Amino acid sequence: MRNVFNTPTLIVITGFAGTGKSTISTQLSNYYQIPRLEVDALRDVIRASEEFFGDDGNSTGLTKEIIFALAHSFLKCGVSVILDMHMWHSRDWDRLHKLIVESGKIITYKFILHCPYEVCAERVEARHQADPTHFLGKHNIDDYKFKWEALYALEIPDAVLIDATPPPVEVFNEIVKHLGVS
Repeated sequence: MRNVFNTPTLIVITGFAGTGKSTISTQLSNYYQIPRLEVDALRDVIRASEEFFGDDGNSTGLTKEIIFALAHSFLKCGVSVILDMHMWHSRDWDRLHKLIVESGKIITYKFILHCPYEVCAERVEARHQADPTHFLGKHNIDDYKFKWEALYALEIPDAVLIDATPPPVEVFNEIVKHLGVS
């Protein structure tokens, strides 16, 4: 498969931890052969860097600024891009809106992956068991439940809410249908 988007296209994949953002965005990136910008991966690089050792509470915000700047650069060059990020705060959606406006003539798709909180918590714990270095697990997931609640309380009228409870292949196929290009 090759990039089939004639107009620069921004695909946003968001949702709470455990909804499958990274799995789905990676599949989309491979399928359409367009770049994928993942907040968690870049944030981890920033946190581990000697210049920004550890987390002083600003690494995620800085990471999002960088991701939006990279997306803007890709889109201005005519390259479609996928954003894989959690967007639980209205500030994130404001940044996205600014990116869309500043990027000129682009097509934008916003997908919010949703699972019941208990399903997300189970998936996060399974991921933590498989990789104990992963930040989230049963030991702290409830500390972040407010983000799950906040994301799904936001009203984003042009976003498509996708049930992420089924297997990833079904979620992927649902999103590809919405994109309308194959």
